[in-house]
Amino acid sequence: MFQHIDRPTSTQALESEFVSCQLHQWIDLIFGYKQRGPEAVRALNAFHYLTYEGSVSLDGITDPSLREATEAQIQSFGQTPSQLLIEPHPPRSSAMHLCFLPQSPLMFKDQMQQDVIMVLKFPSNSPVTHVAANTLPHLSVPAVVTVTCSRLFAVNRWHNTVGFRGAPGYSLEQAHHLPIEMDSLIANNTGSNKRQITDLVDQSIQITTHCFVVTADNRYILVCGFWDKSFRVYSSETGKLTQIVFGHWDVVTCLARSESYIGGDCYIVSGSRDATLLLWYWSGRHHIIGDNPSNKQSIRVQEAAETYQPEHGVGCRNRTGRFFAFHFWMTV
Repeated sequence: MFQHIDRPTSTQALESEFVSCQLHQWIDLIFGYKQRGPEAVRALNAFHYLTYEGSVSLDGITDPSLREATEAQIQSFGQTPSQLLIEPHPPRSSAMHLCFLPQSPLMFKDQMQQDVIMVLKFPSNSPVTHVAANTLPHLSVPAVVTVTCSRLFAVNRWHNTVGFRGAPGYSLEQAHHLPIEMDSLIANNTGSNKRQITDLVDQSIQITTHCFVVTADNRYILVCGFWDKSFRVYSSETGKLTQIVFGHWDVVTCLARSESYIGGDCYIVSGSRDATLLLWYWSGRHHIIGDNPSNKQSIRVQEAAETYQPEHGVGCRNRTGRFFAFHFWMTV
């Protein structure tokens, strides 16, 4: 008995990495070496002999009653497709089985089942290019934030369910929940406009993981690569643009942030195609670049004209000849 499955749900399941990585096993059963013979018996894939191609020649049956009975049996049991392969079909190249390929062509082994806790497949089918996991339990929204190549981001809530029995915070109730819950706006395809960054990027820039930075509290996403040589700050809750930051003479190609306290201050570093690196201050209190709330809309640092790269830092000289240096220390 078959149960009705909603089309979006079945589509997500059929296009999932889990299904795609096992297609070769299905091919082996239907068209391949497990369709007939001892391998079919071992795989519990044997059917009535009349369903197989070439098992009987209707033209050779002269008795009309026997021919009619044979045709009725074939129509009743159906027909098995032609056997196309006599060797195992190679598995699809996928991150889910590449690391296990030297051991076996099969994807799932006992070790694999222990290591992979869950598979999350996004309905957009756009490759995931950035992942940021800020999952400390005292965060207001512990989450795994993902961004795709089409700049669709998702705030996937983290439930802190991964742990061993007896570990702090472990409960039997948690054992029945998956650790990551897909962003409801993405999963239900409702309000996805709140998750889409639509501002135009420079067409010559390839969107990579270095184009995004997520703040430590998961509340803001910083994005670069825009045609106007800025990088921008977006609210992860509403998807709205909250700040535009200017400073480079060419397109900003990468971003990074320093370690910070939860929701606290940190440094943002921006790199550009103009071969410069700029260091910025992120205010955890005001959720902006800089510590002045009046700069909430935009901030411009247009004086930087030359950039130097000392051994342990970055410096720039403005048009008036004044030199600014950023020095970094490493502590052990």
